[in-house]
Amino acid sequence: MTSFTPSHDLPQPAIYLVGNPNCGKTSLFNALTGERQHVGNWPGITVERLEGKLAGDQGSIRVVDLPGAYSLTPLTPEEGVVRQVLDEAWEGVVVDVVDATTLERNLFLTLQLRELGFRPVIALNCMDALAATGASLDPAALARQLDCPVFPTVARTGEGVDALRQALPGLLADRLAALSPRAASPGKPRLVTDRPSPWAGPAQERGGGRHRRRRGKPWPTGPAPAPALADDVPAGNGAGDHGGEALAGSARSTPVAVPTATSVATPAATPANAPAPPPTATPANAPAPPPSDPAATRPRSTAGVIDLPPPWQAALTATLAWLGHEPATATPSQRLAALQALVEVRSPSRSPALQAIQERLAAELARGTGRPLSVAALPCELAADRYRRIGEVLAGCYRPAPAPIDPLTARLDRVLAHPWWGLPLFGLMMAVVFWSTFSLGALPAAWVEEALAWATEAVEARLADSLLRDLLVDGVLAGVGGVLVFLPNIAILFFWLALLEDSGYLARAAFLMDYFMQKMGLHGRAFVPLLMGFGCNVPAILATRIIEHPWQRRLAMLLMPLVGCSARLPVLVLLCGTFFPDRPGTMLFLIYLINLLVLFAIGRAAASLGGPRSTGLFLLEMPPYRLPTWRTMRGFLWEKIWHFIEKAGTVILLGSILIWVLSAFPREVPLSRAYDAEIARLQATPSDDLGEAVARLVRARDQERLAGRWMSRLGRALHPLVAPLGFGWREAVSLIPGFLAKEGIVSTLAVLYGPVDDDLGAAMRQEGMTPLGAFAFMLFTLLYVPCLSTLGVLWRESGSWGFTALALVFPAMLAWIVGFIVYQGGLALQAWAARPGGYDLALVVLLALGSAVLLVRRAWCEVRGGGCAGCPSRATCARSRVEAGGSCEKA
Repeated sequence: MTSFTPSHDLPQPAIYLVGNPNCGKTSLFNALTGERQHVGNWPGITVERLEGKLAGDQGSIRVVDLPGAYSLTPLTPEEGVVRQVLDEAWEGVVVDVVDATTLERNLFLTLQLRELGFRPVIALNCMDALAATGASLDPAALARQLDCPVFPTVARTGEGVDALRQALPGLLADRLAALSPRAASPGKPRLVTDRPSPWAGPAQERGGGRHRRRRGKPWPTGPAPAPALADDVPAGNGAGDHGGEALAGSARSTPVAVPTATSVATPAATPANAPAPPPTATPANAPAPPPSDPAATRPRSTAGVIDLPPPWQAALTATLAWLGHEPATATPSQRLAALQALVEVRSPSRSPALQAIQERLAAELARGTGRPLSVAALPCELAADRYRRIGEVLAGCYRPAPAPIDPLTARLDRVLAHPWWGLPLFGLMMAVVFWSTFSLGALPAAWVEEALAWATEAVEARLADSLLRDLLVDGVLAGVGGVLVFLPNIAILFFWLALLEDSGYLARAAFLMDYFMQKMGLHGRAFVPLLMGFGCNVPAILATRIIEHPWQRRLAMLLMPLVGCSARLPVLVLLCGTFFPDRPGTMLFLIYLINLLVLFAIGRAAASLGGPRSTGLFLLEMPPYRLPTWRTMRGFLWEKIWHFIEKAGTVILLGSILIWVLSAFPREVPLSRAYDAEIARLQATPSDDLGEAVARLVRARDQERLAGRWMSRLGRALHPLVAPLGFGWREAVSLIPGFLAKEGIVSTLAVLYGPVDDDLGAAMRQEGMTPLGAFAFMLFTLLYVPCLSTLGVLWRESGSWGFTALALVFPAMLAWIVGFIVYQGGLALQAWAARPGGYDLALVVLLALGSAVLLVRRAWCEVRGGGCAGCPSRATCARSRVEAGGSCEKA
């Protein structure tokens, strides 16, 4: 492999992954670097640049994964991020990840990169999916058409990634050598790989056997040579011989070392990302090099197919000069700005010089096409010209599938994405997920409990009664172990989420929820962060970057901490299993449903108070249904499980020790009885119930000691605040370490309830916790203040201390109000139900409340503008009358 040694006068080595959303960039990034970044079968997963190191012996080379972008026009925040790093990427190698199943759309970005002077490396991803559709593609012909190195890959399974990984250091070394004043010698090998690609074609030798193609494992669809570099392809292997009908990915080859040729601009003679020559520099009818030239035996480059046509090139040069840039040395961002200025025809304040350039361009294009063309049509003309060039590229190397839509995908979408029964099916799936979280997790959770009980007995047997033993048993094992018990439940929940996400179903769920997102005043894209919030609120807040409108993004950021993340799951599993043993899965689903209803109510109220009237169109690419790969799911599950264990061994461990210290000191607490003497007397007179009697005395002594210690004093001071919500001082204290990590709630409860009973659920029941109080406590836990990490991300993303304070205070107030309504309302309903006709009275009250809400809504519509003019449903109401003073028929 070509080695690379960075020096101080060269740019820092970097490889940049760009491509459309959901094309497999992050999967390729993980395969190249060995990282475990979140990968999803839907667009919008990557919202900021991710950096890693190229795996293998090239550890000094950075790999940057950029957000998905359909084009370089910054219409979305992701496209803006890509545009910001154009000049930085010029100093490295750009790997354009192209989804082979949607070539026409993906190559639009490729053409834009070529127009800016880049010569990207094409990672032709999803080759297995292309072969499954029945379409055919000749990667060798595509390499010649694009004049770029092409590497067929399947990032999900890792096929073809080794060849790309081995080639990247050489490509980067060539690029840096081209940028350096000390350019490499013309005879320096440009690309060397040591291992054959799994798609290597038949063995061929040229130049006395110095450059050898090795035979590898072909695709099962048939042996058709498909080299990865255009200038490494014998003339007989082009699209002309195959008729453009080579089976998709039927065979591939690894790049080989090719000496630099100075007489012809071929892919091997031009470094990666080097500026493509203008069409006038290499005309189509240029004479072939003499036979003595080694490059004469290579196929001619067809880069002119993808270059800007001469009229556009001349106009771009003139625009660069008008902007004060030297065309020969203009940076990519300067070329992009010039190209956008050239097609900016709506601004009334355009310079006369720019207008003159646009008019000359329109006249030149009109002469070439033979039809009238105005300046206003230049943007559409440029887009049409790009797609024309894409069509010419694909005509020589690609044959579409006979059935462009997968019949299975279409049949599933008719059911799962149906506007009427799609939502009930989504709810049913979520109910099954929560049910299985309990039913399938019960047995492994019991194993964890037995292991913790064995560890506790071992520590008690080997250590004498001392402060250290109390710390290990009552602090570490009780606190950390109380959280680890729920690891199987969390693993099962994440397994289902990974299965639904990797299969492509969650993108359909986002489509189904667009209606409700709009009712909340949010764009449909906001459902993507919302779903991510069920795993962790931190990446969910980061994912709100895909929301364009600032007000909508602020609202989404305020709502994300209210989503029930996996860190809250141990509390929910504990209380649902303890107080609702007959239907724990149903209660867990109900808790999350109420959580979503609260989010909807807050968003709806915020939308009625302010914000944009229109959320805009929701464009979401529907990925194909795919069978999840065990490799992807294993990485996702291991990342989540390890993150949970890591928190248990760090934050939760420290929190448990702190809680134990506060509950163990001061050591000397006056007792009302001589417990030790009574225990000694009982042990001196053996009886059948001796063990139970001694245990009762020990627990009574420990509870009385706890009542006189610092933690109890703090809890009793906080208890009046939570007494109306139905839970005690121990629950109030547990909310404090929950600010550091929500898992700390369970560990704190385990430490504080330890003196009552070894079984945490039984101890909570003994201390007076009721099912209604547990229900209110679960809702309070879901809604109250975000954890410290989430709060830090909120401050960083908003850049406002005021907004961060609002995100801290508002959830606390909301949680208290919801808990108060649920607990006090539940007590009232229980009291009414105990009376004769209590249920009928409750029904009447609910109907009265519903009628009052409708009346208030109608009155509010009249106040805001009179009839339909002030109705928030006016835009979607087909029966409304828009005349002034008209009545609202949809109120």
